[in-house]
Amino acid sequence: MTCVQIGSIEGFTSVCDYSIYCHKPNFRFDPNPENSRSEWGAGADTTRYGLDTVKQNATHACSDACPVRRQTYGYLSNCRTSLDTVKQDGGIIYAEDGRAIVAFRSNDPKRIRFRYFLKSFEEPNEDLRECICHYKSGELIYFLMKLPHKGKYTLEMYAKVVDRGRKKKRGNQRQKKGKSKEKDKKKEKNQKNSKETKGGDDEDDGDETYESICNYLIKSDVGCSDLAPYPPLNNVYGQTGDVTELNDADDVCLQPDTHTEAVIDPYESGRMTVVMQASRAPDPELRAEMTRYYHRDGEEEDCTEYALMRREDLTYTLDLIFPKVGFYKLSLLSGDQLVHQYLVNVIEPDTTGGPYPTTARGWRSDYELRGTKTGNLEADRKYLIQASDVSSLRILEII
Repeated sequence: MTCVQIGSIEGFTSVCDYSIYCHKPNFRFDPNPENSRSEWGAGADTTRYGLDTVKQNATHACSDACPVRRQTYGYLSNCRTSLDTVKQDGGIIYAEDGRAIVAFRSNDPKRIRFRYFLKSFEEPNEDLRECICHYKSGELIYFLMKLPHKGKYTLEMYAKVVDRGRKKKRGNQRQKKGKSKEKDKKKEKNQKNSKETKGGDDEDDGDETYESICNYLIKSDVGCSDLAPYPPLNNVYGQTGDVTELNDADDVCLQPDTHTEAVIDPYESGRMTVVMQASRAPDPELRAEMTRYYHRDGEEEDCTEYALMRREDLTYTLDLIFPKVGFYKLSLLSGDQLVHQYLVNVIEPDTTGGPYPTTARGWRSDYELRGTKTGNLEADRKYLIQASDVSSLRILEII
């Protein structure tokens, strides 16, 4: 017999007692992980932050015009993240293919910052920081997880509200205020630790300002088949996609026209064209960097020469070639400031395509090389460079 007393916690009033008789014990009982909160899943704290859970019914691989995605989420999406077998029962998520997703809807998602911890019940000392990331798309906030092995996992989520109008101080401005050497050394040490853990840092942020909002229990029958963790990101939040909220308040913002999902996993093609609209003319001008990661061999390869970006007014078009299998991180920067980011897990590369032409200092964004899109030009052929301008349109011939 087990006696369960409800309301024995300090500050609460006892309302009832239960006696439970067990005639046949289950000696193969598999306990659940310890929960630091009173419930699994969203509750009063998520509601207080204005977060509504998005029910994860079976999704599927489809096109931009998918009526199911339009009806369920109210926007067009590529659905490239195949989460067919994700099932959710309140705060318990069943991920039969080693992938899991948690999604929230907010009327102002950029005002909320998140911290989270993914832990394995069977392997409590396992480092899973590269197995989870999140991004924001319109009113939706997605948390994506790739579980490395069969078992139970806990996702602990923390949040805080930030003042989006507050401009951050630059590092050199803070140094001018003459802090002591001891504080400078301590700050430098903290920055180093942040970079080692998440691949980036935010010096105005502190863990003590975050509040626990919910915990999830995740059960997976198998580990994720591709064993490809997410690439290292450039901030302590594990956030990709639109990251302008982590920069200065007046930074340029990019709105995707074609690929609203910041994490495309898997991607079954060796080429991709991304079209985005800028909120204003960026200064400095945008540039693209692309890096390929391959976990099994520990590879990290600069593939920027396989990304070609063109601009027409405030419309940016990026033509991408993926020459090898791997997880690609496409970063769009204005100066040294990261503006937008894509993570693309390529499983069917284009092994025949070459890099795009290398641009020199005199190359302008309105130039376009006609007749080829690779950096390998055939001999005994003439090529044209078309230069479009508001005042003139001219064709330059090169041999």
